[in-house]
Amino acid sequence: MHADPEFLEACARNQVDKVKSFLEKGAGVDWKGKTGRTALLEAGKQGHHYVCELLLEAGAEVDLADDSGRTALLDACAGGHFLVADLLLDKGADANHVDSVGRTALLDAARGGHDFVVDLLLDQGAEVNARDEFGVTPLMEAVQKAHQYVVDRLLTWGADVNAAAARKETALWMAAEHIARHYHGVMASLLEKGAEVNVRDGQLARTPLDSVYLLVDMLRAHGGKRSSELK
Repeated sequence: MHADPEFLEACARNQVDKVKSFLEKGAGVDWKGKTGRTALLEAGKQGHHYVCELLLEAGAEVDLADDSGRTALLDACAGGHFLVADLLLDKGADANHVDSVGRTALLDAARGGHDFVVDLLLDQGAEVNARDEFGVTPLMEAVQKAHQYVVDRLLTWGADVNAAAARKETALWMAAEHIARHYHGVMASLLEKGAEVNVRDGQLARTPLDSVYLLVDMLRAHGGKRSSELK
């Protein structure tokens, strides 16, 4: 059994004929290149379903990890490659495998907003409240990227809405912080250049401040307070 970097490259580039040729010549299907990457990892990361099938048929170990603890399933889910993820799970991939920093396939899929992959993983028993080394959960990942469907699906499957990360941030705190962090600077720039602060839209006649207060009112309606108001 042998292999070389060209075998891994052929798998990463979806060069099916080359992959078949390497395998027919006895290429080591689980041979590891730099940082422990294997042919299945490279093909899975790029979403090359047929190449993954060929490698698995040739005996590739489905959960063989690289030096960072990444498996083909984690990489496929991070990229939103549903067909590859489904294939790997069907071949016995661990839906709850954890890499060296505590990342799981569901954490990566939620961050990317990959709806179908998230549903697939949940159906296959992925831990909905998994945490990485910073205490971040799939729900927090989806919230920070405003992936509404994923947020709703995770909550339906029992995601802990009040789970706190390492610095005590919850999903709701992260959502509010995301708005403040990403739009404060933008709005400041517009105002500094003379943007009309009381402009109204043509449908609901709302001003920018009205739009902001929709969020404030929602938080207030649920008992939200500013830190200065808390004892």
